[in-house]
Amino acid sequence: MEIILEIFREKDLLIKGRILKRDAVRGVILGKNEKLLMVYSKHRGDYKLPGGGVQKGETHEDALKREIREECGLKVALIKKILGKVIEYKKARDKGYDIFQMNSYYFICSVSGDLEQMQLDEYEKKLGFTPVWVELEEALDTNRKILNSESGDPNSWVERETKVLEWLKEKMV
Repeated sequence: MEIILEIFREKDLLIKGRILKRDAVRGVILGKNEKLLMVYSKHRGDYKLPGGGVQKGETHEDALKREIREECGLKVALIKKILGKVIEYKKARDKGYDIFQMNSYYFICSVSGDLEQMQLDEYEKKLGFTPVWVELEEALDTNRKILNSESGDPNSWVERETKVLEWLKEKMV
């Protein structure tokens, strides 16, 4: 499996000691007119691909279906293939661990059916999560502006999602 990117969230971070690993899944969903299904944060104005953490006992495929249904109100019709993964490292907050490692797996999939009720977590509601169909270039430009802005603190996923969108753009051309 291709590693799309590795992100070290802190400077001089040594990947050693006890590592707490968490898996997440993210959907790359192309719709009409080559637009991507993304989650827009009204609070900060950024875009992210739909997805989230894999729960204990869940397969990656089941987690992807659940996350897209919760965040976008849509059913996954088909999981076509895995594109690759992004690995993020930072110092662990949990006692007994030195490093927290997030593995985000990106899947190409399609959705079907009518829009259903979204089931957002409280923090997602506060951030104003809204599913939108957007051109890759528009999402990329918006996220880049947020990253290059000196005002405010971007959502933690903006760097990751911007780099994945850049990678997707290269692959799609």
